[in-house]
Amino acid sequence: MKLSVITDEISRDFITATEVLSELNIKDIELRSFRSGRVPYISEEEEIELRKYIERGNYKVHTISPAVGKLNIETVDLREKTLQHLNDSIAFAKKFDIKNIIIFTFRKKNKKDINEIMPDYGWDIIEEIMEIGVQNQVNILIENHSSCYVSTMETMIDMVNSPRFKNILKLSWDPNNSYQVDKKSYTEGLDTIMSTIRSIHVKDTVYRNNTEEVRLPLGEGMVGWDKIFEDLKRLKYNEMFCVETHYEPFFPNTLKDITNLRNYLKKYFDIVI
Repeated sequence: MKLSVITDEISRDFITATEVLSELNIKDIELRSFRSGRVPYISEEEEIELRKYIERGNYKVHTISPAVGKLNIETVDLREKTLQHLNDSIAFAKKFDIKNIIIFTFRKKNKKDINEIMPDYGWDIIEEIMEIGVQNQVNILIENHSSCYVSTMETMIDMVNSPRFKNILKLSWDPNNSYQVDKKSYTEGLDTIMSTIRSIHVKDTVYRNNTEEVRLPLGEGMVGWDKIFEDLKRLKYNEMFCVETHYEPFFPNTLKDITNLRNYLKKYFDIVI
């Protein structure tokens, strides 16, 4: 089991982020955004910095999140644009010996619709993405997202049970993203999807009057983290936890989430990371 942080939740300046992580004794990281842009489309200067400071601090980049699959489902040339983005991301991952790439399941026509069904051509592209990942020996991790077709626990279970993805499906699970869609605290579902989870994004939210979204430190919102950790312990989860605070001010709020996550890991797994 490992604890990691998305570096831009501390700072988009990679050097600053690694200085902070060094003080926190955290060596596992996920990459998303830098000063010049989102991976893989960052400047040559930042690629040089990235390599230098990974090696200097002995950091391990376990995953990149390049936003592959976040295009609107009705985007012109959806397949071509998505696969180009994927191939660029794979090339970047190989440069830095990164084994996991997060993708998304295309933006729904109506963000608030939890019943919208993705057209078959969208599923065809997702299936092709996963096949390309196998060919390139890269793990494609599908992340549930509030604006995309796979968002709630129910849609993740449907995907896990789909004959399209038997034996190759891997998830980056974000319980908070599900809560943003259906406003339901976690109660069950992990038994079905557990074998596919390779990373869990950690953040928390509450909705006031069922409409106003308010981000809070881990465990202080309504996502249901105590029940989540109970089930993770029961099912012997032993993969990655990744802090994704996602609200300003990023640096101090990320520190709160790291502290709270460490407390959860001590309480439920009796480990200190």
